[in-house]
Amino acid sequence: MKKKIALLLSTLMLTGVLSACGEKAQSAVPGNETPTEVETPAEVEKTVLKWAIWDIEGTPYWKALEEAYEAKNKNVDLELVDLGSADYMTVLATELSGTGSDFDVVTIKDVPGYATLVNKNTLEPLGDYITSSKLDIEAYGTVIDQITVNENLYQLPFRNDFWLVYYNKDIFDRAGKAYPTNDMTFEEYDALARSVTDTTFGEQVYGAHYHTWRSAVQLFGVLDGEHTILDGEYEFFKPYYEMVLNQTKDGVTRDYVTLSTEGLHYSGAFSNGDVAMMNMGSWFISTMMAKLKNGEYNKDLVGNW
Repeated sequence: MKKKIALLLSTLMLTGVLSACGEKAQSAVPGNETPTEVETPAEVEKTVLKWAIWDIEGTPYWKALEEAYEAKNKNVDLELVDLGSADYMTVLATELSGTGSDFDVVTIKDVPGYATLVNKNTLEPLGDYITSSKLDIEAYGTVIDQITVNENLYQLPFRNDFWLVYYNKDIFDRAGKAYPTNDMTFEEYDALARSVTDTTFGEQVYGAHYHTWRSAVQLFGVLDGEHTILDGEYEFFKPYYEMVLNQTKDGVTRDYVTLSTEGLHYSGAFSNGDVAMMNMGSWFISTMMAKLKNGEYNKDLVGNW
């Protein structure tokens, strides 16, 4: 089985990563901030790198990355393969499980998925590539420590995001409630979500929304910088899970089972116009802007966000 370049999108640091297949040309090392432009004669065949991703239509930065990379590396063509979002890691693991996979670059959604592929010896360590490209990994800060396994690095970030609360101003205006603030306590956040909730059948308004990722709840517990999901101690998550479970019971948010069964994407939930607040990464900003601009999202429902 060929080892792959891994492009990780961590749900902790919300960053991405690349690792390499030894059979491909190394003139275009993913993560190289100063790639050398190569003029490729017409008779020379380009190197094609096959790259596994998800949600290419709803995520503007994929094409932007492809175009920028190819512009600086004239001898390389990137072939983006969309494996879908809902079961991405399952599909990816299946694709990489045998000898038939021809992916050169893979994007990984979360830390558990990254650890699984490393343990299966699927990914190639990046040490030689980092050395040959003279890449300064210190520029990535402490995220490198979080993704180093047994003193080896199998991925590199390609972007950096942070989590925030998106909110629909119109819902708060109709309820006569103040908008969310940066200094809310979790008790205040919970009370605010409940204050704008409407459980009337056919007119439901959900005060909050949590996507089916574990990080949508667990990240609440690691924001203090003192806790981690890696040490095997998870008691500190209990208050956050209890808050979300109680909100689910009281109709403040959609329940996990329904979301999982229906496969409702967080972007679809928010764009319905019946969600007051949603915690999600900053990458959703570009999606919102693009889909409002092209008319896919109804501005009357979510234009004031």
